[in-house]
Amino acid sequence: MFELIVTPNDIEKEMTKLRNKHCAGLSAINLGEFSKRIASIIPREGGMRRGIVNRLGELWACVRLGLQLMPEGNKGYDAVDAQGKRYQVKSRHPEKGERVNLKGTTPHFTSFEFDEAILVLMDKNLQNYEIWLADSDSVQGNIRPQRKDMQILRFQQIGRRVYPPLS
Repeated sequence: MFELIVTPNDIEKEMTKLRNKHCAGLSAINLGEFSKRIASIIPREGGMRRGIVNRLGELWACVRLGLQLMPEGNKGYDAVDAQGKRYQVKSRHPEKGERVNLKGTTPHFTSFEFDEAILVLMDKNLQNYEIWLADSDSVQGNIRPQRKDMQILRFQQIGRRVYPPLS
């Protein structure tokens, strides 16, 4: 389905298209195929995936949690649910190894205009394996003031896992 995507520019175009459609018709299986394609094109080393990983995490949150993404560049939050709750999406993938190092950190929080933060964790092939939620007050109370981030393990301690659901 994504065989024609061969360059980083092709990836950006496809991500913009999916985002503008608010993930309509996009399944987790299709997003998984797209993610594998990205992983085969963009190397893990050198931080080249960072911007793509952030946008891909927003797509994973949209598909897994049924959210509507805000327009590109929206300030304060990335998505809303059917009740109007606002979500800030943060994403991580491993720069080494198979999965994210829990001693690593979340991306920076620059504002707290959201109701809940979403942390999307992806493996080395950019496949989503966990999603965590934490409320804005808890996030704000636990970030490191100088860096405006927190350890992933800390996010998990103050939040709750929503994907895969706990049995």
